[in-house]
Amino acid sequence: RKGWFIASNEGEASPRSSHSVNYHSGKVYVLGGEFKPRVALGSQFEVYDINSDKWEESVNGLCIL
Repeated sequence: RKGWFIASNEGEASPRSSHSVNYHSGKVYVLGGEFKPRVALGSQFEVYDINSDKWEESVNGLCIL
């Protein structure tokens, strides 16, 4: 895809703050953060696949690129 578009909320990612977002090979990785102040998510992360327009939850905090 090129340009801006509204991402799907299918398989919706968890709302959070204080997180990190990274892009690699057509996927957006949302790492860590907090659900509410001072309640960390630890190693949980979710992946948004731009081509399929779907969110996926990580498996045991592991990521293979």
